[in-house]
Formats: sequence, structure tokens, C-alpha cells
Amino acid sequence: MVGIENEQHVFRIRCNEAATLFLAGDFNDWSVTATPMQQVSPGTWEVRLRLPEGEHHFRYVTDTGRWLTDFSAPNVVANPYGGWDSVVVKRRRSTDRDDLVTVQVKATAPRMPMRTMQTGRARRSARRSRLGSLPPLALGRT
Repeated sequence: MVGIENEQHVFRIRCNEAATLFLAGDFNDWSVTATPMQQVSPGTWEVRLRLPEGEHHFRYVTDTGRWLTDFSAPNVVANPYGGWDSVVVKRRRSTDRDDLVTVQVKATAPRMPMRTMQTGRARRSARRSRLGSLPPLALGRT
């Protein structure tokens, strides 16, 4: 889970199998040891970061080297290694003062392609039009 408190991103995950947990992402060059997480309660890990503006991909890494994806993050995208990266976005609010910055989390999730629903009549009509374009079958015996 990723939240925002005092203009910091709060990365929090439940993981009972790890003795130590790290946050890896494009903001720390995917280092598996640069950003250790603190255990705030049994099985709950947390770290707070001030991220630069932009879109940031991240994953959690256990002490055993297992990579974990936060599917409760605002966005999840496929990565080039066959897995999933969690994504968070920090945007600058357009104001007259440059020192005012707002932190925003991108609120989209991976989408599956949607199929359009057809009524029975539309489905039969579409089927007839497809069948009408086929060549006639030769049904004779040889």
C-alpha cells in the first residue's frame, strides 16, 4: 500500500516471511539494499520517502531475494522480466509559487480489454452477415 503523509510517500506492506525487507525502484537504481524498511508491527513493514516529480516503478525485496509486487498500489504494469512493477506518481501542482508542491498518487489499475455486449438480435444479425460472406459449400458426394 502506498499512502501520502506530510508530502512523503509511505510504502507499507504486510509480509510475515521476511526477517528484513527492502524497497527497490527506479528512484534508487533498483538497489536491493539501499532502502531498508522498518517493521512497525509484526508482519507490517514501512518506509517513508520524498520522491522527485514523475512516475516511479517499485517492488519490495525480501532478505531471501524474493521480489514482491504491491498489487494494492495505485497502478501496476508489466515489466520486461515477465513480472509486475507497482507504480506511483508524484506531480507538481500548478501554482504561482514554485515552492508549493502537492503529492498525488496515480489512481488507475491494470485494465483488461472489455468485450461489447450484443443483444440476441444484434448477435444473430452479425452472424448472418459473416455467414453471407462465406463461399457456398459443395455438399455433393464424390
